[in-house]
Amino acid sequence: MKYSLAFLSVILCLSIASAQAKCTYIEEYCGTSPSGVVVHWKWVNEAEGLIEWTFNNTGSSQASVILNRGATYNGVPLVPPYVFAAAYFPAYLYDGLAQYFYGKPVPLRNYQAEYDLPIGMLDVDGHYWTVFVFTLAPGQVFRMEEGGYIYEGSNIFPYCQNVDDITYEGSAVFTIQYHKNEQCHQFDSTQPCPPENFDVGSAYYSIKKGLVNSTNFWPSAGDNFTMNVCLEEGHGYKESSPSMMMRKANRATLTTDVDRLHMSNINRAVRSLVRPSKVSTGGKRVTRIL
Repeated sequence: MKYSLAFLSVILCLSIASAQAKCTYIEEYCGTSPSGVVVHWKWVNEAEGLIEWTFNNTGSSQASVILNRGATYNGVPLVPPYVFAAAYFPAYLYDGLAQYFYGKPVPLRNYQAEYDLPIGMLDVDGHYWTVFVFTLAPGQVFRMEEGGYIYEGSNIFPYCQNVDDITYEGSAVFTIQYHKNEQCHQFDSTQPCPPENFDVGSAYYSIKKGLVNSTNFWPSAGDNFTMNVCLEEGHGYKESSPSMMMRKANRATLTTDVDRLHMSNINRAVRSLVRPSKVSTGGKRVTRIL
């Protein structure tokens, strides 16, 4: 499989007299959503493979977006693009990086803090996937760090497939089934993990058809997200109606179009390659991409 390289990092190191050499990292352009959310990245600590993402809402209204990105090694695609949070979302729930939110999205704080990162469900062609939901007010700038950009002792570089707008559609209770070893223990073998089958209340979103597909969620090849109960805004739980049951049946039919074998093949190939990576383990940040 071939993936286009969006950009290459440029680093300027400035030597300061009577002081240690200091590196000034240039922000690299990632992408812009139709609503005007512009995303950049820059190195924070190359030795640890740590970068910082910057989201800037240049538009005139509140916007919610997802980030679809991968990584390159020596100018060659290494990690195929996937939507941020498709990998390791169960681990994020237990180590303080993120949590599911339900209800209409609200703007993020201006810098990442514990539990600041909302994750939600995205409906892609009738199938749900877990994603980070970045919601920004007009003119707002949000920053977060991500580690793990090291492979075999050298840096790998992020590249962006796209930054996409998503639309809030409602909230529901979902049953989540996932593989504990791949999605939690491989992130951090010392931390606890959620049960491999659990329920959670979450907002769910839609996206314009054709912007992403199931392949962009390949780290979740073995995961399932099933809507169970609608949440009526301001009125708590609402039991599934016959129309809701029919809609779920339609979704079940659509999910047969998801090529999980293809996703699993990508998943196994990339994890077997990237597993030797050394990653940062400090702080409340996403400490590895794979």
